[in-house]
Amino acid sequence: MLQVTTLQSPARRRFTPSSVLPAQGGRGPAHGCARRRRRGLGSSKFEALARQRMSEHYDVPLEPGWVGQVHKRFDFVAPYGRIVGDAMYYTPVRGTRWPPAKAASITEHVWLLEKTGAPETFLVFGNDRQVPVLWLERYGNLVSGVTFFFLSDEGALEELPNAGAVGGGRP
Repeated sequence: MLQVTTLQSPARRRFTPSSVLPAQGGRGPAHGCARRRRRGLGSSKFEALARQRMSEHYDVPLEPGWVGQVHKRFDFVAPYGRIVGDAMYYTPVRGTRWPPAKAASITEHVWLLEKTGAPETFLVFGNDRQVPVLWLERYGNLVSGVTFFFLSDEGALEELPNAGAVGGGRP
């Protein structure tokens, strides 16, 4: 039996650049300079949307928590740890160059999800569909049991194909 710990209301402290570092050289919000607008939902709003859509997809409530002996807080954990997942919201990749840091982060998440022992594991991506697609093209044959999804800012959920994996991405 897997050991599962969930959080009902994760406390997060939000920092803004002006609250952490003083403005320097007459730049920044303290000096009337406008901030750049973010495109898309942002990671915290994306995680909330992903929790809603993935809970609907699996027909079970998903809450943040820990599973088994893996020392990582996962974004989505079903009761009894039978379904475990994480949200990944990346800024768009410019051009066609391979994003090595993002690829390494995906690899780490896949490895940790595989170590949970949960029967169903997934990653849900937002904002940039190209990153998980490139990762699956390169490393999809090494994945067993982790399903990749892309969630648009409008809430459309798409399971990303993993033709290279045994069983199409499922064990």
